[in-house]
Amino acid sequence: MFLLSSGILIKTSTMGAVISLKEPKYILVCRSAFCITCYNAGRPSKGNRFIVYGTDNQKFKQKTAHIGGIKGFTPHLFSIPFPYKENEDGTILAVKNCLINDCGIEMGKTQENGDFKFAFTYVEQVHLTRVSADALISLWKSRTGYELL
Repeated sequence: MFLLSSGILIKTSTMGAVISLKEPKYILVCRSAFCITCYNAGRPSKGNRFIVYGTDNQKFKQKTAHIGGIKGFTPHLFSIPFPYKENEDGTILAVKNCLINDCGIEMGKTQENGDFKFAFTYVEQVHLTRVSADALISLWKSRTGYELL
C-alpha cells in the first residue's frame, strides 16, 4: 500500500492496483510527458517495461514497448485536484509520475497468471497553469486515449 504526497492511496494486490481517492478528489490522467531521467537513459526503447492507467476501468496494466519512441517522452500519471485549488501565484499543484520501470516505478516479476506488483519510486510535484490543467481535464472528460500496440 502506498500513499502518494497528493493524497492518493494506491493499494496493490494480486489483481493489480486499486485507487482510493481521499479528499480533495483527484482526477487521474495517463498521458505522455517529458522525463529528463528517461531522456538521459535513452528511453523509451524496445523492451522497456511500463504501466498505463485506464481511465474507464481505473486499473493499471503492464506493458512492454515493442518499438522505441521519441527520446524522453514516456507515459506519466498526472493527479490533479478537482475542483482546482489555486496557489497564490494562480498555479495548480499537481503530481506527476513517470510510469517507466526503473525510473518512476519499480515493477516486480510478472506471475504466470499475469498479475504484477509495482511501487512508485519517484513523485514529482508540478505547478500547472489553469490552461494546462483544463487541457488535461478536457482529455480526461473526452475519454480519448492511446492505442497500445
